[in-house]
Amino acid sequence: MNASQELIDRLISEYIQMGRTINEINTVVPDPPVGNTLNLTPADNVQNALDSLSVTGGVINLAEGTYPVAPILKFKNKLVAFNGVTDDRSKVTLIGFKAGPNTGNVSFHNLSFVTPISNSHVELGLDRGGMKTVEEIPVGFTFTEVDFIGPARRAISANCAFLLVDKCNARNYRVIGQDSQAIIGWNGSRNHVIRNSVLEAAGENIMYGGSDAALEEMYPRDVLIEDCTLTKLESWKTENYNMKAIFETKNIIGLTFRRNHLNGNWKQAWGQAPAIVLKSANQENSNPNARTENAIIEANIVENVGTYFLIIGKDDGPNLSGVMKNVVIRNNICQSMNSEPDGRAFSLEGGPIDLWVDHNTFFDNRHSAIEFMGLVPSVNCKYTNNIALHGKYGIWPNPNSLNSDIFKCNAFQVKPPASTQPQVKLAPTNIFYADVRTADFSTHVTTDGLPVGANV
Repeated sequence: MNASQELIDRLISEYIQMGRTINEINTVVPDPPVGNTLNLTPADNVQNALDSLSVTGGVINLAEGTYPVAPILKFKNKLVAFNGVTDDRSKVTLIGFKAGPNTGNVSFHNLSFVTPISNSHVELGLDRGGMKTVEEIPVGFTFTEVDFIGPARRAISANCAFLLVDKCNARNYRVIGQDSQAIIGWNGSRNHVIRNSVLEAAGENIMYGGSDAALEEMYPRDVLIEDCTLTKLESWKTENYNMKAIFETKNIIGLTFRRNHLNGNWKQAWGQAPAIVLKSANQENSNPNARTENAIIEANIVENVGTYFLIIGKDDGPNLSGVMKNVVIRNNICQSMNSEPDGRAFSLEGGPIDLWVDHNTFFDNRHSAIEFMGLVPSVNCKYTNNIALHGKYGIWPNPNSLNSDIFKCNAFQVKPPASTQPQVKLAPTNIFYADVRTADFSTHVTTDGLPVGANV
């Protein structure tokens, strides 16, 4: 069995286990008991209703109007379900919701969270200063058909376990001079499912890591993100909104990111304007083993960004981190790269272990197909069966050759004159074509017999 297949098999084993825990999201929160239903109007006290149902569980039906921030701070609830009762969820609006340590079991359906608010519309759990043990992590939060409307810094600060976000919209999350996210988790974040949603934010649309976790046991882990649209507005380019990446990890163990559509990022806080950033980063020097590990990034569509992938396997300064390992990036289609900045398909540094980039299609990259940044060598990393433009530099910095076990069966576009586009000496299985958009790949040999490039 080759090393790449061993990596896939190991990841599949991890995700079978992760799938079991993710499926529990549908059973960890019990159905509310029949007969405990409160019908509220904006004149009623939401906090009193929440407190009265926390022991027995029940449903709070909200009539049209605007309701204030409702916190749960002292105990785990029986399930309390908030439901907007109109056909138009924009007519039932909450200013915010907070859940402290050792709380949970709350759902929201068919309503909106709206400004005014300065930080997060929904705050689940606390940072490492206020939530220090696994036992304190709040558990069980469901958001279905919910709108989150900024401007504000965040829609959901998700330092919690068993979170479901389904068929939701988060719009206009941006703050001058600060990072902003639609969804972010860093302390106790685990067993999250985010799907079928549109998430719009300036800094990072979704992010795991950033601030440090209280313990290694509270590192973010077991997250599924699928069938979402993640986007930024081009009008934000002229403001100081700290635009960085569309999706970013700094510390996560167990991730599936699939069938998402990522659109729009421009040079602002970061020069490369990347779509997907995978890092290992010890942000505040208290998580020396922080890392991205056991991740599959597959079947996504990426458009209108400056760089498609930025991979940083280990952060060597000023705070040493753990090392990224067991990551598969496959079957992604990346196209319509914008003019900011100069167009890399794939940037790699920091020596990740067991990284496999396989069967991706990269169009419109102008600078390079792969840029190797830094001097730390990667271990068991493979780049196979991909389509990419050679770009100005191709493989950069330009080594004399690349091992055929690492780099094979790829298709590169090189337009004449070839002298203007340096070509690294590659194994003969890597074929150069005049135009990869129209090329006949019927005779192109791949490592697995599947057509070269993304198969989606």
